[in-house]
Amino acid sequence: SVPHQPDDKIAKVTLSDRGVFVNFLKAALPEEVGEVLFLDAEHVAPVPPDFITDDLKHFEPDLLFKIAFRPEFAAAGEVAAGAYVLLHFESQRREQPHFSCRLMGYKSLGITKHLSQNPKARTLPLMLTVVLAQGKKPWRQPARFGAEMYGLGGEVARRLARFAPTFDYVLFDLGGHSLADLSGAAFASLDPTVRALLLLLRAKAEGGDALASDYVLDESLLRRVGVEHLRRFAYYILTTAGVDKERVIAKLNSFKDRKTKETTMTVADQLRAEGRAEGRAEGRAEGVAVGKTEGKREGILAGVVRTAQMLLGMKPLPKRALLSKTREELQAMFEALCAREPRLARVL
Repeated sequence: SVPHQPDDKIAKVTLSDRGVFVNFLKAALPEEVGEVLFLDAEHVAPVPPDFITDDLKHFEPDLLFKIAFRPEFAAAGEVAAGAYVLLHFESQRREQPHFSCRLMGYKSLGITKHLSQNPKARTLPLMLTVVLAQGKKPWRQPARFGAEMYGLGGEVARRLARFAPTFDYVLFDLGGHSLADLSGAAFASLDPTVRALLLLLRAKAEGGDALASDYVLDESLLRRVGVEHLRRFAYYILTTAGVDKERVIAKLNSFKDRKTKETTMTVADQLRAEGRAEGRAEGRAEGVAVGKTEGKREGILAGVVRTAQMLLGMKPLPKRALLSKTREELQAMFEALCAREPRLARVL
């Protein structure tokens, strides 16, 4: 079936694939950080965000992964036995006031959860946050939680900053790149699925018909994307409001690669079928509503005819007999009765 998910969650759904997430991290993390971590699918494990309390469910982190350190650092005594990094991924479509304060809250809750599960622990996991910013314009907020959050500066900050927690987060800002940039040589080494995802998100931020552009519908790129991700991307494009869907379908249908064409066109065909089915259902519902309205009108008209017959001293026809007649027949009966007594038209 066609994968249904809210369009603003496509980053989370796609990056839930550990292999894709690792490739994203290789592009997003500073080199000196990536070299310390064991970045392969076998050493990156998803972690449920079960430390989030009920009153904070609407702030639940997008993804959490437990990542091991590379063994040579443990062998050199630079990493304690059993130490790991808790990597927190957050996808942001727009800046939010006090965003870094929310990240601070995650760190505190994560540490509390670790200690509750490991009461004898001598060390804590380092919680590293990676933010994928998807805004149309570059991200303006500082990628850190520092003394400025406390309203400190200058000499006061120098004296007191050491008493306050501070941290940086890794920012991968799509707002600073155009579709041409992401399709260019600077991003050519990116994993195909990661690159296709970033192009989708950037095109969505740009709006208009960017999702139908050749940058996004690049067959040479899409044919290297796995089938499940390709189906999800096709669904995302074809269900986004404002996209010229016929233009997209024409482009997909022109693909030379058989797998890419069949995969994407199957999604298009399924959506067309769903649209036709919904149209038929809406048509039936509309027909029922119209039928009810017309039935009420015929029932009222049948009552008027019966009343007119009684006012003229006639034996009224049974209700069932009157209701079996069409609206036109009932109208003709009433007009015939009014011809016998014109005042009926004014009374009824």
